[in-house]
Amino acid sequence: MNAALGNMFSKLMAMTFNQRTTAEKQLSVFPVPQLSAGNAAALRGVFRTSGFSASSNEDSAQLITLKRLFVRAETVAVDEAANALSPLDLAELIHAGLLQREDRRVCSLLQAQSYRGLIFFSDFLHNDHAHDFVLPIGPAGHYLAGLTIRKSVNSALDLGCGCGVQALLAAQHCTRVTATDVNPRALALTRLNADFNGVSNIEIIEGSFFDPVQGHTFDLVLANLPYVIAPQNKLVYRDSVQPRDAGLRRLIQEVPAYLAEGGYAHLLANWIHGKDESWLQPLKTTIEGQEVDAWLIHNGSKEPQDYADMWLDNRLKKDQQKSAKIKKAWLKWYRDQGIERIALGAVTLRRRASAHNWVNAASVTKSLDSPAGEQLMRIFEAQDYMAALLNRDDLLEENLIPLDMKFEKESAAGNIQVVTTKGLFFQADIQPFTAEVIEHLDGKTGLRSAIQKAGSNWVSDSGQGNSLIGEIQTLLSLGMLVQSSSSRKEFSTLGLTHPSGFFGF
Repeated sequence: MNAALGNMFSKLMAMTFNQRTTAEKQLSVFPVPQLSAGNAAALRGVFRTSGFSASSNEDSAQLITLKRLFVRAETVAVDEAANALSPLDLAELIHAGLLQREDRRVCSLLQAQSYRGLIFFSDFLHNDHAHDFVLPIGPAGHYLAGLTIRKSVNSALDLGCGCGVQALLAAQHCTRVTATDVNPRALALTRLNADFNGVSNIEIIEGSFFDPVQGHTFDLVLANLPYVIAPQNKLVYRDSVQPRDAGLRRLIQEVPAYLAEGGYAHLLANWIHGKDESWLQPLKTTIEGQEVDAWLIHNGSKEPQDYADMWLDNRLKKDQQKSAKIKKAWLKWYRDQGIERIALGAVTLRRRASAHNWVNAASVTKSLDSPAGEQLMRIFEAQDYMAALLNRDDLLEENLIPLDMKFEKESAAGNIQVVTTKGLFFQADIQPFTAEVIEHLDGKTGLRSAIQKAGSNWVSDSGQGNSLIGEIQTLLSLGMLVQSSSSRKEFSTLGLTHPSGFFGF
């Protein structure tokens, strides 16, 4: 019974703290903590030794307490918190502003997340209606981090840095990183997280878009700016400041001037297209003439009603009358604006001064479950190679090799589906003969020889020949086939997997 009462009291105290902080319009009433170097080092040690920084099958009593404090925003008895945070002095953490005490219980004023070997502090989600709220790492941040090309370069720019996740990850492979945001609280949390994780090569500047970095160029630009297309800019961290999708168009048009030659920009995006219009066309029109090559990813398009449902606050939905009123206002605005479809996706741009830049695109319907940076580099290299081919038959002399791809089930039309096994999930249908040819591509055998080994009276300008070359080009453009000279490892046909039953295997 005592345990039950204790749990109930804990929940009530948590509700009290949560309601109080949620009621504040500005979280600046709870300033970002100033941790001493000694306390930061000790807290890192606590997170590490407790298992907070790694996944574990069983949680110790210490880890349970830490999760209650820094993940679930619960209040904890002073003695319990002191034991979990030992050897830290609880009073010092309270004085620094990380913890708050009320009577014999304490709570954390910030959420902590372990991500890719680093610890990130941010605001708890129950404060998300505060004007200066700083979002924890969520699906969008994870997606952008997974898309980023992680080659070693001199400089990177993180636009709209939030809690600093993109900046800190970029700092691991960039000599210097500049992080900008319009929200002073975001900048303070980025500084806290950089200092806490011992990252010293980040410059933090307040400002909107490219205003703070006029005249500078970067090898890498990352942008997870507010992109939600909504009737008003109610949530600063989420809703686009500019009307409709003008913010994205401005970003695409301005970013090339801030990219060094050969530099990449990764942008998360929502954009508008017509009901009967290709999702690609609005972006392609915006990109053309910008002296950048572009790879566009489409994660699907939504009608206004579904899009509104996706972004309306789940807590608000409990008040059906209020929720219906707000949704009605959103849908009216979409109608008034003539918005029929809203696409979701990402844009990767590479600066290349040329009269013949290219734009390519693909739809990706599955979530990103492993990093895709190397995959995107292969895609850009393959597209460059194919754009430079004077004659497509020159491809016949190339040594190719399958990489991170597999054969799936045969379709009803008799074709075979090929899918990627890592990074972005791409899929393509190929004819059985193309699949047999791929079986013979080992990095040492030219495409022409592989065709001959497949045993067919193949003629390059026949219908089958045209299909084969077209399908090989598609697989190259998706990074499923690579030039053997571009391989970064020792590859064999183990790069290709297939279910038993294909071609006698």
